[in-house]
Amino acid sequence: SVAVPVVVLLAVVRVDVTSALVMAVTVPLIPVFMVLIGRAAEARARARWASLSLLAPHYLDVVRGLPTLVANNRATAQLDTVRAVGDRNRRETMGTLRIAFLSALVLEGLAMLGTALVAVTIGVRLAQGGLGLEAGLAVILLAPELYLPLRQLGAHYRAAADATAAADAV
Repeated sequence: SVAVPVVVLLAVVRVDVTSALVMAVTVPLIPVFMVLIGRAAEARARARWASLSLLAPHYLDVVRGLPTLVANNRATAQLDTVRAVGDRNRRETMGTLRIAFLSALVLEGLAMLGTALVAVTIGVRLAQGGLGLEAGLAVILLAPELYLPLRQLGAHYRAAADATAAADAV
């Protein structure tokens, strides 16, 4: 995630300095947003695991005590409690998924925006004759490769936040 963007930027600098500057300005946005959204995702993952840690023992207690609850005519009263705990778990899970999708959207959007800015500047300079076709094509082919490792890092960061929350719960 660190080496590939540096190598790509060095290769682009040799071909086109303007495009390298555009890339160098847009690349740091991805880790910044990754950290900001990652903190929210980590908090949600911890809340989800806390909810799950309450849900499993509760279900186990209800199942173990079901004969006693039926004998005392209290089985239907537990249904509301089980439903409330299940609803809370559902809300926590949906909140975690919402943040994960938002994170993916932001990271992909920033990568696409960076690539689009590079493509637009190259297109304008190609039309004006300020850049050769071979140099423009080389930069356009390298631009997505600059953002790929950072997008992959974002996906692994989300998975690691979820795993950390699960490990803490264990």
